[in-house]
Order: sequence, then C-alpha cells, then structure tokens
Amino acid sequence: MDSINKITPVSFGARHVSSISVNLGSVMNRYRIYELNKGDDEFVQKLVQSVDLKKLMPTISDSHLLNVWNSIFKAAVTQSNDFLGKGVKNYLLVNGDNKPCGAMSIFKYLNSIYDKYKLRYICTWPTSVGHREPYAGKSLILSLFNKILGNDNPSSKIELEALNNGLFSPVSKYLEMGFSISGGDNHTTDMRILRNKMPKIIEKFKDILTVERVKEPEDVDLSQVLDISY
Repeated sequence: MDSINKITPVSFGARHVSSISVNLGSVMNRYRIYELNKGDDEFVQKLVQSVDLKKLMPTISDSHLLNVWNSIFKAAVTQSNDFLGKGVKNYLLVNGDNKPCGAMSIFKYLNSIYDKYKLRYICTWPTSVGHREPYAGKSLILSLFNKILGNDNPSSKIELEALNNGLFSPVSKYLEMGFSISGGDNHTTDMRILRNKMPKIIEKFKDILTVERVKEPEDVDLSQVLDISY
C-alpha cells in the first residue's frame, strides 16, 4: 500500500457487531459490519481520502451527481459534531477482502414515545474500478432491521429522506425494502417503515441474505485489519 494507507494506530474503537452472508448461487459473499466511534476518526479520514468516486465509477460523468454521492459518502462515515452524544451511530460495511464498501449513519430519538430511528445517510461505493459489491446497501438496511427487532419496544420505526433524482434510484430501492412514502417535496421523498413490517422483508431475502449479530462485540483497530487501497 502507498503512504496514504499507512495509518498510525489509535485507540481501538470500532466494534464488530454483525456478520452477513450473501448467497449468490455458486458464490458466497461475506460482509462484516463495524460500529464506529471517536477512536476511529483518524482511520475514517484516511478512508475519505482514499475513496475517489470519479476514478472508481468512470461511467458516471455527471459532476453534480458525483458531488452529491461524495457528500453522502463523507456524511455516512464521519460522525457529526452536531449530533455527537445524542444517539447518532455510524456503521461501516466491509467485504470479504477487508475493504470497506458501505456505511450508514443512524440517529435514535432517545426521548421519543415511538423509540424511532432516523436513517440519516447510507452509502455504498465500488471496491475497484467499476465493481460495486452485490447487496451491499440491502445488507446495511437488513442489519438495522435486525438491530431493531432485537429490542423489546414494539413501536420502533425507521424514517428517512430519499433523494428523488439520486444515483441508483434510491426511492425504488427503499420501496423494495418495505418502506412506504409518507411525504416529501420536489427534492426528497419522506419514507418510513414500522417494526411490524421488518420480519416480512427479512423473510423476503432469507435465501440470499443472512444477518447474524455478534453476541459479544470486541474492540478492533481498523487500521490494522482493513485495506483502503482502492
């Protein structure tokens, strides 16, 4: 790896919270999901510097769409100072070759009667030129369903805002994952899914995607185990 990928070890912060198996027929892909915290800031900054979406996806020539994608990518992996300590968590999706390929940022309304979650940002990116990992986005969403179903509050739900003209048709993808439209404007569509709808979606993808929560997550130094040379 070149110098940008050599990271000085910092405090071990990330926790391996889920493992995901993706059955592609003759091939089985495996993902891991890590929960990030402030101890991972240096690693995250190196990751942001390493991912060049224009280089990794040369077929997309629209500079505006690339800029929006890049902004969502940075927001999904970077903890927001505006929300720090107020229920925000960032999660990193890693493929079987130890390369990060997706991330999401969620906010839990701590004092809400509905114990609801806001999916603030979710993003996937190629791990090599032109190669997007299969079911990466769905794996992140199903891992969130799995997390919510493991909690005893029956009123949990997820809310989000999807870009109407975003890359890869986000609104249709969320509809496929069981979300319904609850509002919106010319730029974004408000969407949500209730907890009681989540088991049906997990069942829908059970032959392809299997999510297993790690019972006793341990701290991991991501700079020692992940490859961010793209």
